[in-house]
Amino acid sequence: MGSGVTELMRILIVSDIHGSLGKVERLARIKRELTVVAGDISRCGSIEEARAVLGELVR
Repeated sequence: MGSGVTELMRILIVSDIHGSLGKVERLARIKRELTVVAGDISRCGSIEEARAVLGELVR
């Protein structure tokens, strides 16, 4: 029952990336406070590919 001020949080929610580093690089430029990755990070399940994708999102 406060001051009437509304605070907004920018949330980026992504899924079905399937190893597409080009798309992830564009998504990584979006200004946000929180990133949620819902799954399907890599094409074939390799940990190296998943690390590369997630590494772009945490920059």
